[in-house]
Amino acid sequence: MTHPLRTAYYSFISAVLFFLPIVTMTVAYVLIIWKLWSSKRPGEALGPELKTYDNIKKRVNVVL
Repeated sequence: MTHPLRTAYYSFISAVLFFLPIVTMTVAYVLIIWKLWSSKRPGEALGPELKTYDNIKKRVNVVL
């Protein structure tokens, strides 16, 4: 391969090996957070308890 093609090839491979794991981890974390956020809480919850749980979830969400 000529020098410019080799440089382009190595640049492409480096970019793919850097961005592909980042994109994969971002998608995985978004799916995990969405699954946890949309799931029901175990057990029975009463009205005032629901408000407390929602406030806690909002505080955790702000931290993230």
